[in-house]
Amino acid sequence: MRKTLAKVCSKIYTYIVNKFQLIQKPSTNIQMLQQHVFLKNKFLIIFLKKHAIAMYNDLVSKYVTLMEKIYLNSTGRYMSELNSFIYDKHDKFSLINNEELNK
Repeated sequence: MRKTLAKVCSKIYTYIVNKFQLIQKPSTNIQMLQQHVFLKNKFLIIFLKKHAIAMYNDLVSKYVTLMEKIYLNSTGRYMSELNSFIYDKHDKFSLINNEELNK
């Protein structure tokens, strides 16, 4: 019984990790994947949590690391796009000087 349970947990773990690779592709709609892949397989993750807590914890840490990288990347791109909108033209008639503008 334990061998079967270990084999099932291992298969679930590899299946979910393979689904994580779908998120890493560029221009992927992450929200759609979360709704249509991960929520549909929620029972597998709950099964893994109940029977193999170490695998579950590893799975959660991999997911957190992956999403951390994605959000960091997208936030960095967003901030660089926002910085491109800053109007940096000022002259002697400006109310703010360079030092205050840089702060």
